[in-house]
Amino acid sequence: MILLISAIVAYILIYICFKFIDVFKIDNTVSILWNYLVASLTGFLVFGVDFQALISAPWLPIAIVVGLIFYGVFHLFAICSQKISITMTAMSSKMSVIIPVTVSLIIFSEMLTTVKIIGIVLTLLSLFLILKPDRNNPIDKKYRIVPILIFIFTGISDTLIKYAQSSHGITDSIDSARFVSTLFGISFLVALLAVPFVKVKPKAYFLPRNVLGGFILGLVNFFAVFLFTYSMINYEGSYFFPIFNSGVVAGSALMGFMFFKERLTKINLIGLLLATIAIITMNL
Repeated sequence: MILLISAIVAYILIYICFKFIDVFKIDNTVSILWNYLVASLTGFLVFGVDFQALISAPWLPIAIVVGLIFYGVFHLFAICSQKISITMTAMSSKMSVIIPVTVSLIIFSEMLTTVKIIGIVLTLLSLFLILKPDRNNPIDKKYRIVPILIFIFTGISDTLIKYAQSSHGITDSIDSARFVSTLFGISFLVALLAVPFVKVKPKAYFLPRNVLGGFILGLVNFFAVFLFTYSMINYEGSYFFPIFNSGVVAGSALMGFMFFKERLTKINLIGLLLATIAIITMNL
């Protein structure tokens, strides 16, 4: 449970990092590029590199696909956190719980108990209530597609990570770290290839604040995804995802309210309460 709680906290920190990146006028594109390099190198330096094992790893194709998805999703995280809210970013990414949970129940034949059904229903209801927008603070129309895209691609990436963990030999911390480091390495390569096509001045890539922002984000990002992947080993997907996702949403909403003055309506607060009840229910 400590690993799971740590993963929840680390994911909340990712959204908070994006908020501070906006506050300190750090370039999103540049910080995200450096973030991928730092995240990849952190895993390889801490847990070691075995290139022969990487090349022959059965999960390598999945890591490549998830790495491609991560590149796009992280840019969406930045836009949503900065232009809408931390709460909406967390919610739209974690509302996708329905995708990996459904796959876990169907493909991995996990047992569907009464407690799980109650927990899943409470989770989805809580996420819906937390999502309900404030009429006095509507979302800009041009950004409304962003949460939807986050929902879709986060659900796909979470499902693929669960599949890699369950079916392709990710059984300990070393395997988890190498998988995560590899997918971040792929994201970094994609970010490098995209450099000629983005409107960023070359000198911006080496501005101290952009590099520092990317360094901090990269450390948080690596440990968030590593803890997410590693803690998943100890739980069934239909149990893990509802707890993890509702925990991230509830925590992000509270952080956004406490530190960034993001508004929470009474309906949103009821959603947070239900998220807490869902977490307790899934632990019974």
